[in-house]
Amino acid sequence: MNDSLWLLKAIVIVLAVIGLFAALGIAGMAVMHLDMMHGWHACQDAIRAWR
Repeated sequence: MNDSLWLLKAIVIVLAVIGLFAALGIAGMAVMHLDMMHGWHACQDAIRAWR
């Protein structure tokens, strides 16, 4: 029982680290995107032009 509990904890920790890196990556890409587009208004204009 103790061996399987240790394995379960290890899997949960690995998945938590992967999720943390994914969340930080998505947040970083969103910040860079908004910075490149000079704010949200440029995104709205691009979305209107795309439609």
